[in-house]
Amino acid sequence: MYSVARYLAFPHGCGFWGIGLFGQEIFTSVTQWIHSSNFATSKQGNVVNVFDRHTKLLQRERAARNPDVAVFDYLKEEVGYRLSDRILDIKRELKIGLDLGCGRGYATKHITDAELKHLYMSDFSPSMLESAQTPENIGFTKILIDEEQKFPLESKFLDLVISNLNLHWVNNLPGCLKEIYRVLKEDGVFLASMFGGETLYELRSSLVLAELEREGGFSPHISPFTEIRDIGGLLNQCGFTMLTIMISGC
Repeated sequence: MYSVARYLAFPHGCGFWGIGLFGQEIFTSVTQWIHSSNFATSKQGNVVNVFDRHTKLLQRERAARNPDVAVFDYLKEEVGYRLSDRILDIKRELKIGLDLGCGRGYATKHITDAELKHLYMSDFSPSMLESAQTPENIGFTKILIDEEQKFPLESKFLDLVISNLNLHWVNNLPGCLKEIYRVLKEDGVFLASMFGGETLYELRSSLVLAELEREGGFSPHISPFTEIRDIGGLLNQCGFTMLTIMISGC
């Protein structure tokens, strides 16, 4: 059982100004990007790094090159379609958007010119970004963005940011949300989906009971997930208002 939280948030009163794109360094190869990226693996400031981002990057690179990768994408495909469909519920014109952690374009490929005029597709895996399916009839730009670093975008630049089943791998989730808030216009929209705290509950319980019976103790085998009840408070702390949070099981 997967507990998927989808949330819609609007920033308000953002104190940053500017428009356009900062210059971005062009990496000539996957190896150069992997070795030049500053991925922390322990503790950085007040953030405990549960996930090794360098290892995660290598995993995404391997997955992108797997010829059977589409076989395992059914959940991301379904949630990505639902997420992109939610954009149509916004009854005003949105011009520029960002798909943060687009993967293989699970949500991006469903976006039309009725929703956006230009879309920035981002991922921190070069191979995943290269293989991402692109939208039809609208302009798009592919850029490398590490969700745990400052985004190479100016403040108050975007009308929309979406993220499909990607943020549960981010160590510094508050920092990432603050960056999303920074690049959104004051009346911009943040639309995202992520796995909630009850995800894989049955599997976790089974592993704990089995290890207690056989070993007399247990250790974690599944990544921790953000509790749904904490999402609203976290978004508010980062400056978002007018929150809508929906929970569904897949």
